Amino acid sequence: MKKLFCIFAAILPLMLTDNSLSGTNHVNSFSDSIVGMFSGATAHAATAADQWTEEAVVARVREIYQRVNEEFTKDVVHLAILDSLFCAKDYKELYQKVRKIEKGKSFDKLCFIEYHPWDLGLVTPIKVTNIRPKLLTGDMAEVFFDLAETNGTATTTAGWVLYLEDGVWKVHDFLSAPGDYNGMWDRMSNYVEKHR
Repeated sequence: MKKLFCIFAAILPLMLTDNSLSGTNHVNSFSDSIVGMFSGATAHAATAADQWTEEAVVARVREIYQRVNEEFTKDVVHLAILDSLFCAKDYKELYQKVRKIEKGKSFDKLCFIEYHPWDLGLVTPIKVTNIRPKLLTGDMAEVFFDLAETNGTATTTAGWVLYLEDGVWKVHDFLSAPGDYNGMWDRMSNYVEKHR
C-alpha cells in the first residue's frame, strides 16, 4: 500500500502540470487525470469485444501479412520478431521447448528442418486473398486464406487457429487446409512428448 501511495504521489504532480510548453495536451484538474487514467482500460475492454467479429479476424490477417511483407524486405529476416508479435503465448512457449530439445541434435533429429510459418516458402511480397474466418467457441477462431506471390505465380492455402489474447487475435496453430488438425501445434507437441 505504501508503494502504491508513493507511486501515486510521484505521478500526481505530473498529471496536474501544464504541458503547454511541450505542445502536448495537458490535464487541468485532478478529476480529469483520474478519468483519463481509467478511460484507457475501458477502451481496451471495448476493443476486445469489438475483436469478436469475423471482420476483425479478416482485418488481423491483413495486418499480419502487411507486417510479414515489411519484415521480409529487410536484409536479415528475424522470424522471432513475427512470432513474438503475432503468436499466442502458449504457442511461443511450446516452440521454445522444441528449440531447446533441437539444440545440438543432428539434422535428421530436428522437428523443423526449415521454419517458414509466415511465408510458407513463397517469395515476398505476398498477397492475401479469399480470407475465410470462422468464429468458434469462447475466445477462439479459425481462418483460412490464399497466399500468392505478388511478383510470381506460386500460390498456396494457409490456415490458423487464433486465440483472442489481451484483446488481440494471436496465432495458436498453423494449419494447411480446412479440417487439417495435424498442424504445427500437434507436430511440436508430439516432438516434445517423444523427447522427454
